[in-house]
Amino acid sequence: MRRITVNDRDYAVGLQWHLANVKQTSTALRLLSQKEFPDCDMVAFRQRQWAFGASKDQVRDWLGVRALGSAVRIPAASFLGLFCLEDAEGEFWWVFAMSQSLVVGMGDQVFKTRQEADNWINSLRDLLNYEFTDTVVCQTVEESLNWLSPITLSGFSLFMFSSRHNGCLISLKAVPSLQRDRYIALGSVLLLILVLYGLKLFWDYRSAKQTVMNTISAKLNIEKHRQNVADHPEMYFPRAWMEAPEVGNNAKTVISAMMALPLSVNGWFLDGASFDGKELDVTWAFRPGADYTHLPLNAHIETPQKLISSYSLPARPPRSASLALLSRDECTRRLYQCTQLLSGKLELTFQLAEKRIVDGVEILCPWLKGKWELSSLPTAVVLDSSFPLGFTQMPGLILSGIIFKDGIWTFKGEIYATYSIKN
Repeated sequence: MRRITVNDRDYAVGLQWHLANVKQTSTALRLLSQKEFPDCDMVAFRQRQWAFGASKDQVRDWLGVRALGSAVRIPAASFLGLFCLEDAEGEFWWVFAMSQSLVVGMGDQVFKTRQEADNWINSLRDLLNYEFTDTVVCQTVEESLNWLSPITLSGFSLFMFSSRHNGCLISLKAVPSLQRDRYIALGSVLLLILVLYGLKLFWDYRSAKQTVMNTISAKLNIEKHRQNVADHPEMYFPRAWMEAPEVGNNAKTVISAMMALPLSVNGWFLDGASFDGKELDVTWAFRPGADYTHLPLNAHIETPQKLISSYSLPARPPRSASLALLSRDECTRRLYQCTQLLSGKLELTFQLAEKRIVDGVEILCPWLKGKWELSSLPTAVVLDSSFPLGFTQMPGLILSGIIFKDGIWTFKGEIYATYSIKN
């Protein structure tokens, strides 16, 4: 075989073509070459044909080189061509013959001289006993390449087919270096697969480890949060006494507003007043001659004998200082002492401790909530605001209402205290 270059691709010429009567396997072709063509160690395929070629122990250099006889496309069923070609050894002549669209068995031959090529052509004519319908003779290498260039397949077309179908030479014998390369390539692929698999196992391990660590961290954070909830239950219950105004200032503001009310307006007499923590409600009683057209300020008729007026009092500021809550026992003793000093009556009740569940943790409110009502207070005590400090400055005490009715004063509100007993 000899190698030429057409359109920047290498092609092989000088092969022995055979008709593929049955499907030829690589094993069958290898046995046939060893038996009848011992010098041939390469094979190429074209439609309904295959060809042997001799690489002269240069199999690696010829692998993938396409047989020119399988690349040339001749429109005529019978063709004879004589081409002057050139390779590294110099110029030579290539005879290419086709009959019935098949390469003639000895129709792909190379010769050193034109005379040898012409003699071979004459032999083919005598052997086939007919003249070729299409004949081409190219006298120079340039002329030959120009004639061959447009009738060879492009590289893209070669890429689309396997070596068995595109006419590329395939080795019939095992080549140690090729086998070694294949083993190296296979080993490299296996090594790459193992490395990738190892990396996958490593990343899976790291991912699983990170997941476990995240889970443990999340559990620790949850436990830490739950412990913080258990250690600081006061953060989860409202501290109403912190937002309420001081009892003394609150009482003075409300009493001053009540005392500023007139005793009668247009025949309506002041019957009573009550403060509910937000508004001051005043009750007016009917007396004969009372004027229904000119009612007291903000008043509306509740019944023909009764009017109600409502006044909004200015907002009182919250406590200026936050003092620690007293125990339930201490609060009870102080309230009863203040009640005795004020000559009144006291009703005091404490509720059960409030419970809540926060993030799965049951917590108990650190303080108790109670209700108190101080009634039957003398008007003189209220008018001069002579309340004891134990009443006006008691931590946790809230004034939520003052009622004046029939000359009797009643104070009521809430109280917050701790469980512990302080003597």
